[in-house]
Amino acid sequence: MANLKLVLLSLTAAGILGGCVNEPKPGTPESAALIQEKKIEKATEALEDRISEAPDWYLTPPASDFAIYGIGDSLHSDLSTARRAATLKAQAAIAESTESYIASQTKVFFDGDTFGATGNSDIVDQVIKNVVRETQLRGAKVKDSKFVAVEGKVQAYVLVEYPIGAANQALVDQIKKDATLTQQARRSEAFKELEKEVERLKQG
Repeated sequence: MANLKLVLLSLTAAGILGGCVNEPKPGTPESAALIQEKKIEKATEALEDRISEAPDWYLTPPASDFAIYGIGDSLHSDLSTARRAATLKAQAAIAESTESYIASQTKVFFDGDTFGATGNSDIVDQVIKNVVRETQLRGAKVKDSKFVAVEGKVQAYVLVEYPIGAANQALVDQIKKDATLTQQARRSEAFKELEKEVERLKQG
């Protein structure tokens, strides 16, 4: 038994010494490279953890004919700050998507003569900007959220939903502020249908 203990102690000591021999001296390029390698490994592991914890709707954002969705994320030491920052990112994503949606709608409502007329193009551009601005003020709501503890911080994931009906209403309201644009838009059957849909939403 004594011999067995001696053998085990010898093996343990050899392992420790071997590790010390293989460890680069502090301050050498080899030591700096090893430190950098460990930092990369740690960062990679943290990133993999964040990805594995991400909700399905973050990795595959939902799509719908009735709503525009925005996703946002934020890593912060404070939960409320992380949530707020992630929500702002999601709202910014919605604003970008809404701008594309509204721009495509106006192309349907107005013909080439409308955009070709002096000043009309600028007015339509302003309509689009005004509608997008309203996406930050009304209609948008947090649909889902998830919070994960990551190395002493909070990783927030937020999904924000903005009803297309609200965007359509904002678009119709903005166009109706200009009598000339309203007259030109009503040449389009698509705009007339949108007006009816907006009125239905207002009534019920």
